[in-house]
Amino acid sequence: MFTLNLKKDWKMHKSLLISFLIISSVLLGLIIVFYLFIKFAGLSDSATNILNNIWSIVNGIILMLSGILPIVIMYKIVKNDVGKNNIQHTIFTPQSIFSWYLPKVIFIFFTQAIFGIITLVHTYLLQDVTSQEKFNVSENITGFLTQTFALGTFAVITLTIALFYSFRKRGLSWFFITITVIGYFVLTSIYTIIISIELYNNENYIAPSTNELLIVNNVIDNAVGIVFILIALYLFNKKIEY
Repeated sequence: MFTLNLKKDWKMHKSLLISFLIISSVLLGLIIVFYLFIKFAGLSDSATNILNNIWSIVNGIILMLSGILPIVIMYKIVKNDVGKNNIQHTIFTPQSIFSWYLPKVIFIFFTQAIFGIITLVHTYLLQDVTSQEKFNVSENITGFLTQTFALGTFAVITLTIALFYSFRKRGLSWFFITITVIGYFVLTSIYTIIISIELYNNENYIAPSTNELLIVNNVIDNAVGIVFILIALYLFNKKIEY
């Protein structure tokens, strides 16, 4: 009944995916090289400090790219199929959701998993080199899964693009886009804010574990994401003031 045209979507974004994998591989390779030098090369303290400083810089670049690259990829993936000329006329149907939107969600989960693996490897190696607290397998696996299967950012981008193309007056579009972005961060921070208030007001309050905090925040993020996606699909279908 439903068609899931993954082959077409993969082919369309093949060059983007290859570029993304190359960048990710280089970043992961740098992390491993620095780890091997610091761990096994028997360098002097000064040389080790220099490598540690370089590692910190590389780490900063990785964190920056891990935030920027997936967003750029998400934007390009959605942008290619929306707008006055490209948007499907029957986007808000069960079949079109499966055939048009689901492949993009799977693609985004894949790219987020790549950076999730890089984060996981980097965290393990960094803790091993700096003799910090023991690597917590459970917490880090939970962190990897919640980072991989998060819809929030993708949903915000989808909705903002839908809003941008939904009104002739650009001022009105940007007003709703601003409300959307602010609303997303407020909604996805509610649980953390409540915990912080409880900790401040009640010294006997037992804070949830890191695993619980990650899982609850991920559930909220995905719930907000699904709502945003449905609103975006509705706007695409209605094509308000196109």
